[in-house]
Amino acid sequence: MPGVLPLSERLQAMFASRVVGLPDRTRQMLLLAALDGTGDLAAVEAAASDRAGVDDLAPAEQHRLVTVSTDNRRLSFRHPLIGSAVVELATAAERRGAHRALADVLGDRLERRAWHLGEAAVGPDETNAALLEEAARRRLRRGDALGAVAALTRPAGLSPAASEESRRLAEAAYVGVDSSSTLDDASRLLAGAQAHPTGQQSLHAAAASAFLLINRDGDMDTAYTNYRSPGSRRPG
Repeated sequence: MPGVLPLSERLQAMFASRVVGLPDRTRQMLLLAALDGTGDLAAVEAAASDRAGVDDLAPAEQHRLVTVSTDNRRLSFRHPLIGSAVVELATAAERRGAHRALADVLGDRLERRAWHLGEAAVGPDETNAALLEEAARRRLRRGDALGAVAALTRPAGLSPAASEESRRLAEAAYVGVDSSSTLDDASRLLAGAQAHPTGQQSLHAAAASAFLLINRDGDMDTAYTNYRSPGSRRPG
């Protein structure tokens, strides 16, 4: 007898069955809304192609998938798994295209635009990586250290140069330990950074390594030696 699917999987399958029969324009609008994630109907409508617009959401409203408020220009999914089902049903190319379209209409909102460009990327791209790094620094200045760690990890993966990848991973590791992130995550980022000589020589890597040695191994002498290696100082 087949096992019973968890409730979340059954719900997502039910929502997917409602989504799959919708008109193409409706599904395009839903995909844009799901990937945007802010409920900003104006951005979704601006990013839509083939003259798709708010009226194309009517079939989704009739199927009780979304709620649309034309008064304050907001769209919301009636259940979080509906958005997940919409994204899951889309092809990788459709998702990348939707991310690019959203990035195109978010020119003055750097953090959202950078994230969409990163998700649309299919290979190393230093322009996108630099934009994502700037978005991470803005998060850090607002005090969102954990968000900054995640935002730094993505541009590291987009870096064409191994030295830039190592530098960004080292900074992510440093921000992670400095914000009391999990030691395992910081260790993983640090290991990636130190795979390249740039990361091994990084001040951020030295500080992160010292923190991990103190808090994981208790090896104070080694930590102090690493932290005070020639030319080292606390990263600014």
